[in-house]
Amino acid sequence: MRQPSTASNPNSKTPKPSSNLKMVGSVRVRVIRTLLAIQNGQSLSSVLDPLLNSLHEGDKGFAHALLLTTLRQWFALERLLDSLADNPIDEIEVRTTILVGLTQLLYLEVADHAAIHETVESVKEIEFAHASGLTNAILRKVAKNPSKFRKKCDKKHSLPNWLAYQLKQDWSEHYDELMRGLRQPAPMFLRVNTVDASVSDYQKTLQQSDISAEWVEVKTGLSLSQATDNKDRVNTVIDHQALRLEQSRAVSGLPSFAEGGLSIQDLYA
Repeated sequence: MRQPSTASNPNSKTPKPSSNLKMVGSVRVRVIRTLLAIQNGQSLSSVLDPLLNSLHEGDKGFAHALLLTTLRQWFALERLLDSLADNPIDEIEVRTTILVGLTQLLYLEVADHAAIHETVESVKEIEFAHASGLTNAILRKVAKNPSKFRKKCDKKHSLPNWLAYQLKQDWSEHYDELMRGLRQPAPMFLRVNTVDASVSDYQKTLQQSDISAEWVEVKTGLSLSQATDNKDRVNTVIDHQALRLEQSRAVSGLPSFAEGGLSIQDLYA
């Protein structure tokens, strides 16, 4: 990911986060360190499970939502941050911490006092205490009128400028719809291995784990010409059922996933 200032000035250099950050500390600090690892070249798939596995069960949902929402809104949040700061913020650790705070205030509806206090403590915990005043000031300003800043954030795209420009060139008629869609969480569909359990039984298993899922039935129609007689057509309807999670989550936390009891698949695959 590049900072907005880098996008507007191709000659500037993107600072890299420290490479010796470890998965320790508070929940927010661990999310911050995961974001720093991603900016340092690691893939989301390689760092998501280590993050979640390092947390208590009750903290995993919040960490998952905080990480993915921050990533999804990253470029819009960075533009907002640049507009709020009196001077450029060059330390990527500080920028990342403030973005995590903004995500809590604008997208996760975390209580103001909790979001601000915990984020300020986080910037201290990652050893950037000199930026605690700046972090506090920016988050307090946003907390005074979150709807205003949410609208400002949502008004434009949350993509690198070069990619948004290319999409607008190639898909001008669908550009606005694309921009809205790319900022929404993708639905997560589960295909149950019915050799082990029925779809309804697995849905009950999810409910026992406080995971809500909706039953989805799919009919895929195929119309095939018979080789011997073109007058007749064979209509084949393939039925299958899937479960749509109300909220996406790490697959490693789904019951029976490790044992092959289900797979994650596109609905029409």
